[in-house]
Amino acid sequence: MKPVAVDSRILTLATQVTESPDRDVPVLLLKLKEILSSTSPGSKESQKIKQDLYYYDLVQYCMLVLRQDY
Repeated sequence: MKPVAVDSRILTLATQVTESPDRDVPVLLLKLKEILSSTSPGSKESQKIKQDLYYYDLVQYCMLVLRQDY
């Protein structure tokens, strides 16, 4: 089975999230918004980015930290 390529921006963001303190999550959330808005809604690239975000649990993690702090 061939490994699926992950968007490099998602990998970078996932690394930053795991290495950053919780107080930096709002800034990282803005990067998430930037990544999502860089593609056309409904496009294959947009779907792939959403799958990558889901795979790395980035949205869920950001929501948990924001609920905790805000």
